[in-house]
Amino acid sequence: MTEMKIIALDIDDVLCRFTPHVHKYFNKELEKLDYWCPIVMNGKFGEGWFLGHIAPDEEFWATVPVLSLPEEIDFEFDYYISSFPREMYDVRMKWLKENKFPDKPLICSSNKLETCKELGVNVLVDDKAETIHHLLKNDILGIHFINEYAGFKPVGDFITNLNQVKYRGRRPRAAARSRPAR
Repeated sequence: MTEMKIIALDIDDVLCRFTPHVHKYFNKELEKLDYWCPIVMNGKFGEGWFLGHIAPDEEFWATVPVLSLPEEIDFEFDYYISSFPREMYDVRMKWLKENKFPDKPLICSSNKLETCKELGVNVLVDDKAETIHHLLKNDILGIHFINEYAGFKPVGDFITNLNQVKYRGRRPRAAARSRPAR
C-alpha cells in the first residue's frame, strides 16, 4: 500500500518574490546571491534589515509580488508552512486569497522540521537548503525549489517550477533545470 502524501508549500521565494521585494524596498539592484546567508544580507541591507524594517512593515508583506502562479500548482497539497512574523498572519492570508492561491491552512513556523512532524507532512517544497537537509535526514521528502535569483547550489533533486512537483522522481534531471521565461 502506498503511503498517503501530505504535502506543504513554503511561501517566501517559492510562491512570492520575497528577496526581489527586499531589494526593491531598500532600492538595491537584484543580483544572484545566497539570500540565506546573514553575512551577505546584512552586508547588502545593513544590520537589522529584517527585524528593524521588513518584519513590522504591513505594506511590505501585503505587496510582495507573485513568483509562482497559482495555476502552476497542478497537484493537491495540504498546508502552507512558512516562517514569517506572526503579527503578519492576517496580511499573509489576505495576500494568498487576493492572489488566488488555493484555500489551505497557513502555518507560521520557525522550525519546519518539527512542524512537518507534528502535522504528518511527508513532502515539503522549500527554497532553504538547510531545511531540505534537515527534512531528508528525518525521512521527509524535501523538494528544493530553486528560483532564478538563487545564488546557491541546489540540494538533491530540485525543481524550478511548481508544476514539476507531480513529476518528482520520474522526470529527467535536465527537465528540472529549465524554467519558462516570464
